[in-house]
Amino acid sequence: MGMAAPRIPLMAGEPKFTPSRSLVKATYRLLMADKSMVALLFGGGLAAATVLGAIMFPAWFFGHITPNVIGGGLAGLLVDAAALWAAAFVMELVTGAVVAAAMIRADGGAPTVRAALAVAWSRRWQLAAWAMVTTIVGVLMNLLERVGIAGLAVRLVAGIGWAVATIFAVPLVISEGTLPAATLRRSVTMVRDTFGMTLRSNVRLAVPWVIGMIVALIAAFLGVIILVAGVNGHQVGTALTGAAFAVAGGVSFFFAAVTSAALSAYLNTMIFRYANGQPIPGINPADLPPLRAAS
Repeated sequence: MGMAAPRIPLMAGEPKFTPSRSLVKATYRLLMADKSMVALLFGGGLAAATVLGAIMFPAWFFGHITPNVIGGGLAGLLVDAAALWAAAFVMELVTGAVVAAAMIRADGGAPTVRAALAVAWSRRWQLAAWAMVTTIVGVLMNLLERVGIAGLAVRLVAGIGWAVATIFAVPLVISEGTLPAATLRRSVTMVRDTFGMTLRSNVRLAVPWVIGMIVALIAAFLGVIILVAGVNGHQVGTALTGAAFAVAGGVSFFFAAVTSAALSAYLNTMIFRYANGQPIPGINPADLPPLRAAS
């Protein structure tokens, strides 16, 4: 990558430059300019849940098929796989649109929801193929539950490994139109080359949102308890207070989850650009570590 620019010694009290901190700050700045992407992800989540239910419910209600990998038999496995693939495709399409928006913004453009979706739709076959791969992996991981505690442990480790290995999958599909084999191979290589920075940046970004989601869940849980107590005690004020807490906690949880997902998509798109030698808005390339620094 050539010789890095010389570093100027820090003055007393001056904060030390940290690539992960700068990447996270840049990610926030970029997403704040594209707030509609958070709404797009929220809508995509609702659409995916609707598609999932539209396949599973008729199979259960009319066909008496349990859409379950563990106890539903072959028919249940097929229904489960079909529903999971359809929902995964919707989410991959929407996530691809958010990644496309991040790329457009990083190149100096002003992305709209329509333009971002158009880019993702142009890669629909590749995204559908990748959704099929993620579905197969998900089904295989669910099958590990049959093994018991050992299977659950293996599933946890395998799930984390898969999530890390495929962190650049959607940016690759959107940017280069790669098919699953090439997508997985290239993503693994990029993760290896940028592992330290990718790990630190994603942890730094995720921690406050995870804490927020935990607090929101606690508030929602307490709200439900207060609501039930109020109903059982015929105390309208207590019941309303509990309902307010439950609703506020639930809304806060989903807001944090969707916003975190949008930020993660933008962050990993920026790291993807760095791995490809493309500029990241607001960051001097000389300040970033050389590739494979963590190897």
